[in-house]
Amino acid sequence: WIISDEKWFDKTKSLNLLALRFSYGYNGNVPESESPLLIITQPGINSINFEDFSTVTTYPNPYLRWEETNTLNAGLEFSFLNNRINGELYMYYKKGEDLISTIEVPASNGVNSVVINGAGIENKGYELNLNFVPVNTKHSTWNFGL
Repeated sequence: WIISDEKWFDKTKSLNLLALRFSYGYNGNVPESESPLLIITQPGINSINFEDFSTVTTYPNPYLRWEETNTLNAGLEFSFLNNRINGELYMYYKKGEDLISTIEVPASNGVNSVVINGAGIENKGYELNLNFVPVNTKHSTWNFGL
């Protein structure tokens, strides 16, 4: 939303841009290699007795759910003094729940690990970008940013 373009906004010569940005997203995911079902592979023929063989690669987990990720971003963009000072201030938040991970189990079960929804992660923070243009002439422009 470009606030500075609104009719009710008090236009000043020093303020060129004031914008508000906001986004929210929700994403679900299950990697193709994981399944709540029993996965059996049949890689080939036994080289000693020439019989087909099957291998259990994953035991079933009926409680396996989609990974869930929620993302929130909000920010403010601004520009002052004929665009000589401009910048952005952003806040971000991302939370992942029920992330798919593996836990080790005794090999006597026939496999070494089982896939579960056993992890979560949270990222949050702020970003600030500032740009300055102290010199802007017909033949030369000097700018720097933080």
